[in-house]
Amino acid sequence: MAPDVTNVDASIEARAPAMQQKAPRGRPVTSVPERIVLKRLQVKMTEKGFQRIETLKHKTEALTAADVVRDALRVYEALVDAVSQGKLVVLESAEDPSRREVVRLF
Repeated sequence: MAPDVTNVDASIEARAPAMQQKAPRGRPVTSVPERIVLKRLQVKMTEKGFQRIETLKHKTEALTAADVVRDALRVYEALVDAVSQGKLVVLESAEDPSRREVVRLF
């Protein structure tokens, strides 16, 4: 007996409007515009490194590990640019603004 593919097609069509909605972090779930060329990067990492990415994925509600890496790269680039311009990166406690910590990147 052949599988019933009608239900599969109906299921995909029923989900189509949801696929056009924005993801929890505001990223569109649609395909990439044609003018953007994507490159693939394969990374080997330890189990601990992978778990760090998974932990960040859950904390930030990112959809994929790639989203975590893209966000991390964006933040790291901003921090490096700031330090390159002679600025300090400072973490300030929300409860006690007098408690500050300077972040040393390199």
